[in-house]
Amino acid sequence: MNFLSESISDLVKSYNQTMDLFQEDPVNSFLPIFFGFILLEFLIQYKLKKNYYAFKDSFVSLFLFGLTTITLMFWKFFFFHIFYYIYQNHSLFHWNRSLPYFLLLFLMDDFSFYWAHRAMHRVRFFWAAHVVHHSSEYMNFGSALRQSIWEDLVKNIFWLWIPFLGFHPLTMMIATNLNLTYQFFLHTNLIKKLGFIENIFNTPSHHRVHHGSNQIYIDKNFAGVLIIWDKLFGSFQEETEKVKYGITERIGSYNPFVVLNWEYRKILSFFKLRKPFLEKWNYLWNPPG
Repeated sequence: MNFLSESISDLVKSYNQTMDLFQEDPVNSFLPIFFGFILLEFLIQYKLKKNYYAFKDSFVSLFLFGLTTITLMFWKFFFFHIFYYIYQNHSLFHWNRSLPYFLLLFLMDDFSFYWAHRAMHRVRFFWAAHVVHHSSEYMNFGSALRQSIWEDLVKNIFWLWIPFLGFHPLTMMIATNLNLTYQFFLHTNLIKKLGFIENIFNTPSHHRVHHGSNQIYIDKNFAGVLIIWDKLFGSFQEETEKVKYGITERIGSYNPFVVLNWEYRKILSFFKLRKPFLEKWNYLWNPPG
């Protein structure tokens, strides 16, 4: 009976923590602001007679955002409990949740994002999920919402080390979501270079480079908030020429499900060929292209 009682108590505690996670997710609070900025940017580009939006492209972005919003609840639930198990049973340190705790957590989260993002570009298996975000040939706040339902499934492994160091998974996920909220505002052509801020922080100019398919821009500027990671690890590139957005091989479809699974279908087609196992293995884990 004690075992049953403890099991029920653990389930209730787990459920309450997960609900806290969803309720405290800062992205939920920012959603009206996101859509407000999309509308504002659309009106500004219309007045300036620019071509920053296209209806079919925006439809794909918003459809995939809606789909990802649903599946993200499951991935958050899944990884929250993995992180929480590590935190409860294997954490090496215990922290007071003071200013140093949150500053260190911010740095570790941003560092993890950098390497996860870099892996998303340098390993085809990860790129198959991330390519969805880069498939738009437009740079706008709407394209910031174009995400894959598969990406969080594969990239969260880069955060596994943080609960080992004694950081609570709830504060981890809040930090991650604040980081992603910041990145939403990087997806625009309206904001030019920002002076000395460009030396430390990721900016719209730096992120335009990241979305470029120009040869000089490919696999550059993986930063989340701090551009210093790219400067430290040799992946920084300043915006020096007009950016050509999208990927080098165009998908050529506005069907959201084609966009979502495009790279996976290419991988499957390659695996159906009569190729040596090692060649197939390298195709999956080496850089795309």
